[in-house]
Amino acid sequence: MKNQNKVLVTGVTGGGVGFGILEALMKAGYQAFGADITPYSVGLVKAEKGFVVPLASDPSYQESIVSICRENEIKLLVPGSEPELFELTKNVADLESQGILVIANEHALIKNCRDKWHMFLMFKEKGVPCPESALPEDYEQFKGRHGFPILLKQRTGSGSRNLFIARNEQDYAFYSKRLKEEKIPFILQEYIGKGEDEYTVGVVCRKDKSVVGSITVHRLLSGLSSKQKTSVGGATVEISTGISQGVIEDNQTIQTQCEDYAKKLGVTGPANFQGRLVNGLFVVFELNPRFSGTTPFRAGVGFNDPDLVIRDRLGEEVKKPKFNTGIIVLRSLENVFIPPEKINKIKVIPSEST
Repeated sequence: MKNQNKVLVTGVTGGGVGFGILEALMKAGYQAFGADITPYSVGLVKAEKGFVVPLASDPSYQESIVSICRENEIKLLVPGSEPELFELTKNVADLESQGILVIANEHALIKNCRDKWHMFLMFKEKGVPCPESALPEDYEQFKGRHGFPILLKQRTGSGSRNLFIARNEQDYAFYSKRLKEEKIPFILQEYIGKGEDEYTVGVVCRKDKSVVGSITVHRLLSGLSSKQKTSVGGATVEISTGISQGVIEDNQTIQTQCEDYAKKLGVTGPANFQGRLVNGLFVVFELNPRFSGTTPFRAGVGFNDPDLVIRDRLGEEVKKPKFNTGIIVLRSLENVFIPPEKINKIKVIPSEST
């Protein structure tokens, strides 16, 4: 059934978070509009109507979003990329004064999670179990405490970009030199647990910070999900990509812990915890305080994060959803054939730099 609510989702490039949000909202019957920085975006074609907008860093970006919402009578806005999430939540008060409700967590939490070092400090302060981490200048001391392997992680960004396993001094010298030469800030992190015990956990909280519900994806580190697999001292060590696939679970051991973490961190919307179960304790690698790449998985089994958060923001009663478990979700690339005239019809919102 068609939902009367109109929503604009940004960053709807195929395969990305925004596109997954768009899919989930379309599944729930919303009139879902799409925005992206390029006309060659599958989401713009699949949406009710698509728009090309400037980069989030462009001075005219917010006004372009406002104009789309105004002209199409859209009251709900869901950021689908991290740069847009950061910019739009920074200006929530201004957008709300114009009748546009931004469906996202508070800016302070998003800002803290944008930098993995600040995230680590926040976890320590709030009592969220996490791997020990350090800055590169403390390498010798960190190595002395934890030994190898050591993870090198880019401080900003997502999707496991510039994430490496250093098995020894030679590895560390190679990867750290590469990151420094490319002027990419990074942190060091202890390697914990086993790849078979890695999970992605979605938690949805209400605006008042109470928990609606949670869901687990037991990750399969193979194919598109496997980034690097090696051996250190006879033990297998592996890291995953930003592409999740796995088994849908209602794992109360893990979910109860993550719901508690969400409360401690002040989540007021969607949260995606990534980590491993170590001796019964769920240790968090990182928190994405936004809708995640697994959003369409969850919607497909009955746990529709974007719909739950929107309904809460609209003042509706939102209850813990029931969802199907035991389902294996695999990722693949999709080929979409689009006539050029359809691309040419997509409206381009000019930027100040145009």
